[in-house]
Amino acid sequence: MTEQGLKRLLYQFDASKRQVEQLKNSPGLLQDMAALSSYGRQSCQIKFLTGAMRILSRQEMYVVKTRLMCHNTWADTTSMFEEKYGVSMARSERTLKEVQSRALKKMTDFINRMPTGDCFEEKTKLP
Repeated sequence: MTEQGLKRLLYQFDASKRQVEQLKNSPGLLQDMAALSSYGRQSCQIKFLTGAMRILSRQEMYVVKTRLMCHNTWADTTSMFEEKYGVSMARSERTLKEVQSRALKKMTDFINRMPTGDCFEEKTKLP
């Protein structure tokens, strides 16, 4: 797992959670091998990502959630961080980028140490 790959997964996290719920409640899931495979892979990713998020500090989690998962700009993230934590805890955009980078590093280190199987393997489509 790379930090770029993690950013992509976090950006799609809420959509993936909704898709897993839809697949889980699909009556034909067990008969459709492609859907079953997709469900298993996405479900696995969500569990590992959720576990990795638990190791973050509150501020790291806030930046990751606000910037990557909710798709806010850095300017918006900076403003929202100041609103949440107060003027005395306000951070510059540059500092919040460092907070995000540190959080992504912690998460990728956590995930890469775990036995994830092919949960995060890139699937290449054959022609």
